[in-house]
Amino acid sequence: MRDISLDGINLDKDLGIRVREISEYMSVPGTNNQIVSIPGKHGSQFLDSDLDPRPFGFGCRTTTKSFSNLQKPERDLTTIFFDKFGKVKEVKLVLGHEPEKWYNVRYAGSVSIQKLAKFGDFILPLIAYDPYAYAPATYYDPDFIPRYDTNNYYDTDLEYKNQTGVEFDNPRVYAGVFNYSHYATPFSFVIDGYVHKPKITNLTSGQSTTINVTVHEGERLYFDSKNKTVWLIKAESDAYYWMTPVFMMKDYDEWNKLNRFNEMTGDFLDLVSGGNHLLFEGGNPSGSITFHWEHRFL
Repeated sequence: MRDISLDGINLDKDLGIRVREISEYMSVPGTNNQIVSIPGKHGSQFLDSDLDPRPFGFGCRTTTKSFSNLQKPERDLTTIFFDKFGKVKEVKLVLGHEPEKWYNVRYAGSVSIQKLAKFGDFILPLIAYDPYAYAPATYYDPDFIPRYDTNNYYDTDLEYKNQTGVEFDNPRVYAGVFNYSHYATPFSFVIDGYVHKPKITNLTSGQSTTINVTVHEGERLYFDSKNKTVWLIKAESDAYYWMTPVFMMKDYDEWNKLNRFNEMTGDFLDLVSGGNHLLFEGGNPSGSITFHWEHRFL
């Protein structure tokens, strides 16, 4: 039996739905290869490739004494996968053997329950349009035990946790972040407080970006590398945080007031595998920077 949960709801313990070991999902997502045929050349010329969405098909079984009782687990599942308007929503899928990782999945297909004696068997079809698995930024950090001597300098064997943010109180501020995954992952952040024309550089990868705006006291500047968006909002109006583009893009006029994508020059930033050295620059800064990223796996 496989142990899986959806948005924190364990299918076996909470819903009485057992996920069978015969369940299948792709261990590595497929690829969408871009190729071109060249006259006079055998085969094709490879240009590039992207990852396809990752499908899941979980074989499920629910124990019941009557066919009518099969409706209950089906109803329970719909509350997980559909919002109040009947639209399919994104949920977090966690597999029991890797409890720190999750996939962002949606229901995709249909469920047909087959009645077998006292069991109801069905296949639960899910799909992760983003094929990566994610884990929290600080999950793999070593235990942090601050040790320092009477002369106020740190012992040489001190291990540091990943920084989750820095104070932006100097024109040049450095930070270090360690990506424990083999794969590069998007690096996002939010600036709270005053700064003029912030510039951010990953000194390890060479990626850099400048945002030609002034962030005033009481405002927040979001830089979202995963969704390729930049926006500036008053803190008192900031109800949705990182979900702001999802809600505000439905109203073009409102989103146009917040959107600062056209004020950005340079790259959206990635954290490469291993240590990443970050440099934050800006005019007369007086605020803080909070990091927002996750380890990414295939």
